[in-house]
Amino acid sequence: MINEFEAAILEIFLSLQSGKNVSYPKSSDAATLMLDLNELGMDSLERMDLIMRIEEKFEVALPESEVLRCKNLSELSKLVRRSV
Repeated sequence: MINEFEAAILEIFLSLQSGKNVSYPKSSDAATLMLDLNELGMDSLERMDLIMRIEEKFEVALPESEVLRCKNLSELSKLVRRSV
């Protein structure tokens, strides 16, 4: 079961992936949240777009140093929860 922060971040991620030929395993939302961002096929521009959309959605400013330490969407979700 995923929480509301994870669900919102996953929705943002999926909206960025629409129309792309994505080749990550799509077994479940919870599994997708745990995949390494590199495994999700995100380049640096897509990651920045993801972060900007997350900040806009939750009306927060995420510290860049902490964002860079996040390895997956689940860790980003935890960072957002701590920041709101």
